Amino acid sequence: MNLVTLTGMVLALLGSTMPDPIAPVPSTTYRFLFDANSPIGPDGRDASLREVAAFEAMYEAAGVPSAHLKFVIVLHGSRTQTVLTDEAYAAAHGGNRNPNIETIEALLKKHVRVIAAGASDTEAQALATGVESGPISNMVFLDLENAGYIYTGTRNLSTE
Repeated sequence: MNLVTLTGMVLALLGSTMPDPIAPVPSTTYRFLFDANSPIGPDGRDASLREVAAFEAMYEAAGVPSAHLKFVIVLHGSRTQTVLTDEAYAAAHGGNRNPNIETIEALLKKHVRVIAAGASDTEAQALATGVESGPISNMVFLDLENAGYIYTGTRNLSTE
């Protein structure tokens, strides 16, 4: 028996409209933990934030309700600068407005948790509205993985 015959037998038994085994399942709750590790552009835009937003939109477009999407993005090290208020960002970047604020707000509206891990006390006081301050990144990653989240770096996303 060859693969074509076997496939035909399976289709005859199950019907010709089998679900795509790769496609997201709308009834599943997805818990993803993103390590922000994509490049920051010369304009200060953090590609990681945009990639998580695009990834979330792809799952919704595939029929997964937003209530079933539990996404967290963790920014750490110098990247915490990208989630500061406009005022704090401007003070550190020659008076320029934080180009990531709109993306942060869009993520928060979709209930994506945005965490600045290991932010200094000064930075923690200056985080954009809704951005959480967390302990060092490894603790955040381990705690969320222990809670059932799947870890991935944003560099692993292919949204373009």
